[in-house]
Amino acid sequence: MSASAALDPNALEQFASGPARAPAPAARVRAGSVRPRLAVVKSDAPAILAAITAAALDPAVPVEKMEFMRRLYLEARTSAARSAYTVAMNAAQAAMAPIAANAVNSDFDSQYATYAALDRAMRPIYTAHGFTVGFTTEPSDLQRHQRVVIVLNHVDGHGETHRADFPADGLGDDGAPAQTLIHATASAFTYAQRYLLCLAFNIAVAKDSDGNIVAPPPEAITGGQYAELVFLLDSTATDEAEFARLLKVTNLAALPSHQFEHAKRLLQARKAA
Repeated sequence: MSASAALDPNALEQFASGPARAPAPAARVRAGSVRPRLAVVKSDAPAILAAITAAALDPAVPVEKMEFMRRLYLEARTSAARSAYTVAMNAAQAAMAPIAANAVNSDFDSQYATYAALDRAMRPIYTAHGFTVGFTTEPSDLQRHQRVVIVLNHVDGHGETHRADFPADGLGDDGAPAQTLIHATASAFTYAQRYLLCLAFNIAVAKDSDGNIVAPPPEAITGGQYAELVFLLDSTATDEAEFARLLKVTNLAALPSHQFEHAKRLLQARKAA
């Protein structure tokens, strides 16, 4: 879906004049804050914890039973955290679109998306769904390689890591020295960030059918603007995916910045209707 596609005036008017549905109490958050958009995952952990609390007050309950209940609680909590992670990952990936390549490697005649471009497109989405992303390094078993690790943590407690080894020898395609080792290490880390971030969220870097670089998309709204629209979506019980389709964008976080005020007015009008 293209951000430049013509908007349907009738559909926009119908949306703005339609009555807003009452928001769920949990949706009432401060505008401008980036609130994780988390699905509720059912868990037996609260019930087990309540049983443990009650058992702790009964001196007749044996220690072995308390230990068994404790293990059940930890297993239930771990299972719920994993489920919440999967649900959030599904929602985040559904909101992400292929990202256009915005840089050229002249040595190999190839195009790629810079880490800055990936971060700008992906961070507002994955943080809104409760993820944090970090990178670290580990010793590599391969000579002149750097092992880089991406760490994904979710607010409900589950985390995952992905790691890979990247050449950092400073040699060119012909085997001759082309970089200092410091430069090579920095280049390997930057490349690893791009590679692992796309790997973790299963994101493709898009090119056109001729293999040429895709025209850079217009500047998207900021994370704060996205959060403001999310607040209005919640306060009018409007589905984010449906609103994005109305505005002819693949996902709301990719909305061009020049359309922000228009989108905001539509939601405000719907809220007032």
